[in-house]
Amino acid sequence: MSTEFITQLVTFSAPVQVRAEIESYHLRDVTGPQTPVGYNLSFFMGERRLSRIDYPHGAARVLLDSGVLDDPMLIALQAQTSPRRDEGLLRIALAAAPTTDEQEAILIDAHRSLPEGMALWELPEDRIGVGLGDLWLPAGPRVFDPVPVGPEHAARFAEFGTACQEFFDRILYGDPTEEVERLLESVSEVKSS
Repeated sequence: MSTEFITQLVTFSAPVQVRAEIESYHLRDVTGPQTPVGYNLSFFMGERRLSRIDYPHGAARVLLDSGVLDDPMLIALQAQTSPRRDEGLLRIALAAAPTTDEQEAILIDAHRSLPEGMALWELPEDRIGVGLGDLWLPAGPRVFDPVPVGPEHAARFAEFGTACQEFFDRILYGDPTEEVERLLESVSEVKSS
């Protein structure tokens, strides 16, 4: 993070149920039976797909088989304005943070025992998280205007936070227009049944 400007913001969702699904797997370039070396995992909140990311075999199996996703988790959303700012793209990186001691213990144990680790994130409020991938969304000057570090930054930081919250809400709850269309379609289907 820049020492002159604030270039990122992290916020947490309410606890939500997260589910992981295998989208594809990666194999070594050899013939015969083999174990995948990694997986491309998609993460869902209900029916809404949040993101996807590549995970090595061991870390993916922890997320899929250990029960760590059985309980709700917090979604950490980290907006970063510095990379690809010149292209007008805001990076939002997502992580799942444990809400129970058991979830945290599973992740820490896997991080210590797996050769590749779990690539845990250090999050605010002394939390850890496991990466869910990132999204690149087009953004405008309201997001990219510099937020200077210093005693007078409060008003500009509040504007930055409000602008980022719109992107966080779109990721967590969907585009409002799309959601209205889905609701109308579901009402139409119920009426025609």
